[in-house]
Amino acid sequence: MPTKTEILQHIAKLEQDIYTLRKMVLEWDDDPASKIADTSPAFTESTTPLLSDNSPEELISHFLIAAKQQNEADRDAHLTQLLHSSILKHPPAVDSFLRFSFKTLQNRWQDYLANHADTSSFTITRQQRNDRGELSDLRIYLQATHRSPCPLTFQQDPLNDMQWRIISSSL
Repeated sequence: MPTKTEILQHIAKLEQDIYTLRKMVLEWDDDPASKIADTSPAFTESTTPLLSDNSPEELISHFLIAAKQQNEADRDAHLTQLLHSSILKHPPAVDSFLRFSFKTLQNRWQDYLANHADTSSFTITRQQRNDRGELSDLRIYLQATHRSPCPLTFQQDPLNDMQWRIISSSL
């Protein structure tokens, strides 16, 4: 019998597949008068995290797993659980994140790992926490081959029980 986490992962993948199919159908229709506005978010949000302990280290590992994914639906299922709700609830923000920050990481995710088969083999060189008001930021710098340490910024997410979520990436 599948675990709760496996079921939630499958649901996230199905939701992304539905979104992808809806987008394909809307693009397929040649009659502009019959098009329905695509108001669905770029990613569906899930209140139950895919992660076990939500530590920044686990988030980084899953972020690198997402970068390795060849299939967009698999990639998006991972990112839905990792990105901050302020990004997820705005399709243009998701598009910008994927087009710029994440695209770069997809081309060089191996540079951050000592062992390419183990996504937890990264090295944190420095951490910088900024506690401000209600929400805190945490900037973690990862060691990379052929470049200076690069930051990944997390912020507490009020829509996910104040858990850390990725707000920006310079990887």
